[in-house]
Amino acid sequence: MQHDEATSAVHSPIGPIDRPEMLADARFEDLNGKKIAFVWDYVFRGDEMFPLIEAEIARRFPEASFVHHTEFGNIHGKDSDPIIEGLPQALRSKGVDAMVVGVGNCGSCTPAVIRTALVAEKAGIPSVALVSSGFAKQARAVAKAMGMENVPLAVYPGVIPFDSIETVGKKLRDTVAPAVLDGFAREVAVDEAITAYSDDPVTEFAGSYDEIQEYFYAKGWTDGLPITPPTPERVEAFLSFTDRAPSEVLGSLPPANRRVTIHSVAVNGVMSGCRPEYMPLLIAAIEAIAEPDFQLQHAGATPGWEPLVLISGPITKQLGFYSGTGALKVGTRANTSIGRFLRMSFRNLAGWIPGETDKGTLGSGFNVAIAEDEDQVAQIGWPTLREDLGFSKEDNVVTVQSVLVTSVPTYSGGTTPEELMTPLRRSMAAAIGPWAFSTLWYGHSHPLIVMSPAVAGEFARHGWSKDDIRRDLFNHVDIEAGVLETYPLHVAGQPTPLSNLVDQGVIDESYTASDDPERRIAILLRPEWTNIVVVGDPGRNQSRIIFNNHEQGQPISKLVELPISWEAKLSRRTELATA
Repeated sequence: MQHDEATSAVHSPIGPIDRPEMLADARFEDLNGKKIAFVWDYVFRGDEMFPLIEAEIARRFPEASFVHHTEFGNIHGKDSDPIIEGLPQALRSKGVDAMVVGVGNCGSCTPAVIRTALVAEKAGIPSVALVSSGFAKQARAVAKAMGMENVPLAVYPGVIPFDSIETVGKKLRDTVAPAVLDGFAREVAVDEAITAYSDDPVTEFAGSYDEIQEYFYAKGWTDGLPITPPTPERVEAFLSFTDRAPSEVLGSLPPANRRVTIHSVAVNGVMSGCRPEYMPLLIAAIEAIAEPDFQLQHAGATPGWEPLVLISGPITKQLGFYSGTGALKVGTRANTSIGRFLRMSFRNLAGWIPGETDKGTLGSGFNVAIAEDEDQVAQIGWPTLREDLGFSKEDNVVTVQSVLVTSVPTYSGGTTPEELMTPLRRSMAAAIGPWAFSTLWYGHSHPLIVMSPAVAGEFARHGWSKDDIRRDLFNHVDIEAGVLETYPLHVAGQPTPLSNLVDQGVIDESYTASDDPERRIAILLRPEWTNIVVVGDPGRNQSRIIFNNHEQGQPISKLVELPISWEAKLSRRTELATA
């Protein structure tokens, strides 16, 4: 057997980094007369740690003064982005000279802590970030992308929720407080800004097929599977399916803050095994995750959520998407390669690298794209997903959301809507469970019901619409209050009763109308936030509940922009593929 040793040139899948200009300001060896602020993400025992750190600083510098964390708000809760952005002004208004921010002990709170520290540093306020040892590597990686890799860290050794208060105190006195003082005093080098960008694609490497595989793998640019080499010819074929310029910038994606262009989308599409005609869908998917509301900056969260692409429109039939039996399995090129593309983009275009920036504790594999079954929806008589989302029936729409958990198979049976709904209610409650505390905390909950045509058709036969199902779930899916209130202690070592969320204005007083721990509490926030998509075996009575990670990866929908002469281009492509 002979091997093809032909040499191919290939393009890089990553773009240049946009690093904000940082300042290298003076630090403080003597904190006497200085005012120090504490800023918190409201998890991992910061309220226990900050007073101990304050006491240590006051013991050494008796003329130092302090500002309590409650003066600034939660940098990792609902509406945290405006709090972080407005922090420099808030610090200046209180005369703050330096800041301690914490606590980084999870994959989304650690980046939030680092972003907060560097916002203050950029404003000229020396800062120290408090993180646990398990997240120091992620903290450095995020800080590097933001232009200050050597941001001062005070590293807490060990796993915070496991330590007694006595152990916490010892570690703070022996390790953390000295690191805080060192961080205030030590000069910090600012990374050189990288702003250069060329509109001309650059050849990254040239080699044989096997050499390209090894090169890209060594660079960390693959998902561990073989890639299709992104040669100029292949990339150009993808670019022919969009009227947008290859150099057009779609945004800078965190945590690496890399500039994403139409060209870099095409490169990653080639690598993932997509066909050129999928390009309009790939662009729409990247535009969705680039939206601020998608909260891509939290994609390295320890729950390990993954993105999911939903496609609704006539294009699903044009491009050969699969919507039948086994719709969530790999096997069809369109569904599988586009799902793989989005995961590849999280790695290459955004910079979410497992074990480095991505701290998903266990994680999961990539999701195949789900394409709504146009024929079955029409037969049932329900509106399409895109119509539910406010688009027209003629539109092609890409929706991207996070997937935190997929439920066990849910079988519906019976002869009344009540009998059909009962298993869906139970499955929804089980899928969300105590994680409902997080949805209340962040004010977001976006379940997706993947429903087989058989189940959807039976509901429709009884006169039920999607809205009827949504309202029923909203009214009946609940959990015991006592279960909900103990959950934060297990997750973050931080007791947070529901009354605290009421005091913070996160939830209303109806959640604390009783002290009975066995009282039932509603866990779906809005009926309209539950989406329903019809796919799967039309001969089986099964559904699945897909639950997202509260506001992180909330569903974002984008209209697919087809190029001029789409039909002619697609016809020509089909002719070439079948020749």
